[in-house]
Amino acid sequence: MAEVGAFFGAVTSAFFGERLGRRVSIAIGTVVMIIGALLQATAYARSHLIVARIVAGFGLGITNSTGPVLQSEFSPKSNRGLFVCVQLTTLNFATALVYWIDFAFNQDGNSHSYSWRVPCILQCVFLIPMLLFILVIPETPRWLASHDRHEESLAVLRRLRGFKEDDETIVAIHKDIVATAAWEKSIGAGSWRDLVKNDRIRSQRRLLTACAVQIFQQLGGINAIIYYSPTLFQSSLGFDQHTSSLMAGCLQTWYFVASFIPWVLIDRIGRRPLFISMISLMAAVMAVQAGLVRQVQYNTSVKHAAGAAAAAMLFIFQGAFTIGFQATVWVYP
Repeated sequence: MAEVGAFFGAVTSAFFGERLGRRVSIAIGTVVMIIGALLQATAYARSHLIVARIVAGFGLGITNSTGPVLQSEFSPKSNRGLFVCVQLTTLNFATALVYWIDFAFNQDGNSHSYSWRVPCILQCVFLIPMLLFILVIPETPRWLASHDRHEESLAVLRRLRGFKEDDETIVAIHKDIVATAAWEKSIGAGSWRDLVKNDRIRSQRRLLTACAVQIFQQLGGINAIIYYSPTLFQSSLGFDQHTSSLMAGCLQTWYFVASFIPWVLIDRIGRRPLFISMISLMAAVMAVQAGLVRQVQYNTSVKHAAGAAAAAMLFIFQGAFTIGFQATVWVYP
């Protein structure tokens, strides 16, 4: 249900995000997530929990759709790929941390409500500092320029680039941003219709490519592995419950560690080679995985070795995903 809320949150932000700005949009999304976390932690009925998940997802959709825009408008072109990788590394760290928290609260088949209420409310430990942080950072230079706040835009640029570029260069960059914003406004750019135009910058093709790679990323099964890895280890690969939970935590820790690898690759070898090579590896791994899981499920003579190999395939799959698929879909289109 959180994904349903996230979908509507992302769509909603498309209507008010440009008007309110990046900071305010993210702040609103964070407040909604805090409310969702409180509702989840205090739920005593299924309907209450479903609503809470939708509310939390709605806030997540707003922040997740706005955060990359804020980041791209702050980042220099030469390091934009690296900045995206750093952001996703923090995401993977949070995923690993959540798994270990869940592991700690669910030892020995713990059925007490605090085993899920405490992890739910722990979200606020990160959301409240995030809210405070977003309130003190400036708005992006591009958004300020597009809303005729040119002096503020220049001041933010000086804060961002003053330590490594002279003022003349910064003023030139600012003039370019202002000119681009003015040109977009003069031709009415930024409408929904612009997304499906076959114009000289191939907006329609860019839109279809961006949507397709995001859809294929999810259809590749990465979220199913992240969410259900304990079940996969236990039901499909034959591990006991404790070992399955432990392996799931190790898998997500590897997911975090492997996310440092594209830091040095994405701006050096390029998005496309990294993307194609890693999705090819992921496809090959899944083909091998299917054969190994069959050996386990049919109790063949090699089921124990097949189970261990299948577990290794999950590590390879998730590593390949974070190296060549996770970040490229955000910067390639």
